[in-house]
Amino acid sequence: GLRAVYAEPADRVEYIDAMIIKGGPVADAAVRSLGGARTFDNSYKLIAAYPKLSDKSKMIAINSFAQTGDAKFLKIFAADMDSENTDLRRTALFACLFLAPEDKDAIQKLISLLKDADPAIVKICEKVLVDIRGPLADKLMANNPECRKIMIMRGSAQHRKALWKEFFTPENISKKDLETMIEKTLYWHDLREFAQQYNSYGDEAVRMALTKIIIKKIVTMKEKEKMQEIAIEALSGILSADSAEAKFIAEKLKIDLSSMPTFAMKSVWQKKYFSRAVSDEKMKAASTAQPDIAQGFTALFNGKDLSGWAVKGGGAKFSVDGGEILGVCDPESRQNTFLCTEKTYKNFVFVCEFKWDVLGNSGVMVRADVSEDGKKISGPQVEIDEGKDRRWTGGIYGEGLKDAWKYSLSREDQEASRSAVKLDGWNTLVIMCADSRYMTWVNGVPCADLDWPEWEKAGYIGLQIHAGKQGQLRFRNVKIKEL
Repeated sequence: GLRAVYAEPADRVEYIDAMIIKGGPVADAAVRSLGGARTFDNSYKLIAAYPKLSDKSKMIAINSFAQTGDAKFLKIFAADMDSENTDLRRTALFACLFLAPEDKDAIQKLISLLKDADPAIVKICEKVLVDIRGPLADKLMANNPECRKIMIMRGSAQHRKALWKEFFTPENISKKDLETMIEKTLYWHDLREFAQQYNSYGDEAVRMALTKIIIKKIVTMKEKEKMQEIAIEALSGILSADSAEAKFIAEKLKIDLSSMPTFAMKSVWQKKYFSRAVSDEKMKAASTAQPDIAQGFTALFNGKDLSGWAVKGGGAKFSVDGGEILGVCDPESRQNTFLCTEKTYKNFVFVCEFKWDVLGNSGVMVRADVSEDGKKISGPQVEIDEGKDRRWTGGIYGEGLKDAWKYSLSREDQEASRSAVKLDGWNTLVIMCADSRYMTWVNGVPCADLDWPEWEKAGYIGLQIHAGKQGQLRFRNVKIKEL
């Protein structure tokens, strides 16, 4: 040992390698004397002798190679990643943590062994893949379903949120494998973000599954005071102290959550769209009769060309076809596209007829802001919804705004409004903007009645083609009456 310590690096490597090749009880201890002396070039004798070494000597050699961080050593012991000797195999796989950050073949080998029959091998591969540094591992595992748990443990917010989204659906909350994966990858610093899923789901079974996972995480703290502190920190402002979920958590953990604020929590009848919908009590049911749309209107479209209009935003195409405005989605465009009026309007009644050639999301912007470069359009949008389930045509959306939906058709008593649109024929859309009040009608049925004083100003009118895979709509009889 002392001889190795005081020898020159090359001599030190040669001396210790001779001990490894020979074998014996001091070889393992002697390797610790190498320091940073080993290189691939000065290890030629050990490399040449490696195939004939005993399994124990091979493990000592591999550990010595791993200290260098030089990926060239991987090819020397690559075959031992499939050795019948479990200890040798585990040693070879673990060495990849230090040698394989930039070696595609080695990382792919580790990924392939996640399906190995030996749980011990799977476990060590998982550990190496979680801890291995560098972007190559992320790239190779990003789209591999077998690596989702590993990517979450590597800190991928994208994979973590995707797992949560997959689990929190009525059809998946009973899947124990997904539940277990969430529990194993939920860290303390993620707990509040996890609890914010309450704001996205209204289904009672989904909310209960969320609650139980939170309880399981908090109970691991064991100390009552600590559990209470963590629960309050994670849940305040998300759950009201008097909510069913907060009461259940307090009861199961035997803690006091009464110091959390009490507030009216979001309630949505159409629970499938809980995250996007406006709370039921915040919407005034539309009941005002549609205004007369026969007299006093000015045509906005001449039936021949797009005079008075300009395309803004994305790459969808607008043209005149058969005396109608035709909007066609561009699947390559990632931005919504708008055919906007050149003139602005404040108080008015707007009318148009629309029909789908190919189903796709759309809408009509009113009082819209348009950036100087014409790329950003924001403001009130009356929805044209192609969905056969949600059916929010006539609802009001804040395009490009922080709080998106202003008036959704998600209340139980709005079924007549949801059923007004026809997906297979022409529809008449009427929009009235009068000071701060916005009202809509679809085929004569009242849909939205919204007071929006923060957006009481003039702006452009725009026909939208939403970004996406498909969508083709026609518009005709487009007209306006200023009030």
